Amino acid sequence: MNARLKDILKYTAVSVLTLGLIYLAFRGIDWNAFAEGLRSCNYWWIVAAMVAGIIGTLFRGLRWRLQLLPIDPKVKRVDCINAYAVCYLSNIAVLRSGELVRCGMIADNSKVPFNDSLGSVVIERAWDIAVAVVMLLAMILFTSFGGFVVENIWNPFVASFSLRSLVLLLCIAVVLAVAVLLTVHFWDRIAASKIGGKVIDFCRGIVNGVKAAFKMKKSWLFILYTILVQLTYWLEVVFVIHAFPAVSHLTGMDALFIMMIGLIGWAVPVQGGFGAYHVIVSMALVPIYGIDQQTALVFATISHEAQIVQMIVAGLAALVLAFFLKRNRQKKLNQI
Repeated sequence: MNARLKDILKYTAVSVLTLGLIYLAFRGIDWNAFAEGLRSCNYWWIVAAMVAGIIGTLFRGLRWRLQLLPIDPKVKRVDCINAYAVCYLSNIAVLRSGELVRCGMIADNSKVPFNDSLGSVVIERAWDIAVAVVMLLAMILFTSFGGFVVENIWNPFVASFSLRSLVLLLCIAVVLAVAVLLTVHFWDRIAASKIGGKVIDFCRGIVNGVKAAFKMKKSWLFILYTILVQLTYWLEVVFVIHAFPAVSHLTGMDALFIMMIGLIGWAVPVQGGFGAYHVIVSMALVPIYGIDQQTALVFATISHEAQIVQMIVAGLAALVLAFFLKRNRQKKLNQI
């Protein structure tokens, strides 16, 4: 199977999944009531949510720069911010392409090698996961989500756990251990092969990026940017709650819950979270807060589309700015 056919099949499957999720989210909807829900919103709050999202992108770009400074002390703030904004735009256009695009942009505008910048992405994602776990614990302890998890997830899991499950986990562990031992034993042969050598070089670049992240001189600033990023994402949800009168009774902790559930929707492998975000957020709001399906879907739609518009606007602006910056730099080099 050639690469073009694989791409066609891949994007066909993604499109089918996206359309299926959109159908699942909007089936049986009363479109008149849906339109009325949209009209009831205060769109100045939606604009505020979009501004918060753009500010969050700025903080993400600045945080990423801290990771890259040990590799290239002259890497510019504007390049990191532009790369991050284009990353989000790219993810909307082509599934899971954003990280590669931003690493490519920063490699093109600095002395940071592509593989090294990709390594910084790995440690960045690991850090974000750790922060997400902390927020998840906060939700379980301080919101209605805790009781929902215990009753609908934990208790059924414990009740269904059996000896068969333990045997399956043990088999998986054995397979992983054997794979590691074989890799160590045949390491020289793997390194000498064409494909193996490229994979090892790629991994070394990632390791270099991870090492650079731990050499940051201003680790406190990295933590501060992380807090500010999460704050802006939380404010996005808070502002949308204020915009939609039907859910205005929800609290700040409820906004934290919705933010975390929304991240799951974005993580589903479909273009721009379309369909997945709507399904997951609306399905979570109904049983936990007793919000009717119609209202939950209007809220999910407003929240998601505000983020999409914000990503498109910021991404296009970053592309234009990056183009002119690169042209001016090239002019200066030609004059030398």
